[in-house]
Amino acid sequence: MVWRIGNGQNVRIKEDRWLRIKSNKAAISPLTSIQADTRVCSLINHELGMWKSDVVERLFLPHEASLILGIPLSFRMPPDDITWGLTPYGIFSTKSAYKMLVSLDNSGEVGSSSPDPQLKFWKSLWSLRVPNKVKHFAWRACNNALPTMVNLQQRHISTSDLCEQCTTEPEDTLHALWACSKLEEVWRTLSWTLPAAQASLSSFNALLDCFLQVKDDYRKEIFIIIAWTIWNRRNALKFGRPTIPVTNIIPRAGSLLQEFIAAQEVSNEPPSVTVSSQWHPPEFPYYKANFDTAVFKASASAGIGVIIRDSRGDAISALSVPTHLSTSVATMEALACQRRSSSPKKLGSDK
Repeated sequence: MVWRIGNGQNVRIKEDRWLRIKSNKAAISPLTSIQADTRVCSLINHELGMWKSDVVERLFLPHEASLILGIPLSFRMPPDDITWGLTPYGIFSTKSAYKMLVSLDNSGEVGSSSPDPQLKFWKSLWSLRVPNKVKHFAWRACNNALPTMVNLQQRHISTSDLCEQCTTEPEDTLHALWACSKLEEVWRTLSWTLPAAQASLSSFNALLDCFLQVKDDYRKEIFIIIAWTIWNRRNALKFGRPTIPVTNIIPRAGSLLQEFIAAQEVSNEPPSVTVSSQWHPPEFPYYKANFDTAVFKASASAGIGVIIRDSRGDAISALSVPTHLSTSVATMEALACQRRSSSPKKLGSDK
């Protein structure tokens, strides 16, 4: 089930399922400045019936910001309601439920019948949507190739294996990136890391594997970029270089992921085919309004166009405005129709 946004007063930004994505439909952006009980209504300009686009784009990862800004809002601001999340219109159907059960069953079979779990692990690691330097860091961490204090002592480079941050426990890879008490403030901020924190993990490989198996969009990428940021901060502290506070680790990692995603976005959509149709002018003294939308997937945006013509077919007014990409073409068409019907005077006709 997923919330359909009306006025946003009943839906919590971080805790509830309200995004129409294939994963668990909850936001995964590192929303460190948002309290757990903050509602979606804080993202809405109720006077204009629009999203606060500057706030949304600042707080959320690009793919989630695009989804949110594409959610249509009603001028009436009705109450939020719960809908079925597996159909376009939120109405339950046995067909969608069957597809969900088949999908769950198939995913379980693939995981259990894999002949080589290690091969699957490394394939998942190298397919992460992060910069190559972060993938290389993850590979080194999984092969125990980072110069942690434990490794330095084993190579007779250091006389102590204690972590220089907490000074209480040996610093292996898992401790340096996850278990150190100085990092508790970092990982505690992300509620979705709690299951891993409660598990008994003996290595960084086991920890990373927990997140590689998660199907939610960009959650595993956020995890590994945070770990990479933690390691860089650890090295900066060790060698006396300027570094960021612990409280800035998650925002920095989120910004790095946003920049990488924005640089990688390339549209692979096939060219659309335009179907011609015969247009007829209206009878005198009426006017005819035609409207349409254009979708630009590469920039996650769209445009709405309206033109009004008289009985001779002459254009008397037109409107073209940019808008955010919505969840479906049908929704975009409805928005175009709404824009036409809500401002006929502005367009130059009331007939």
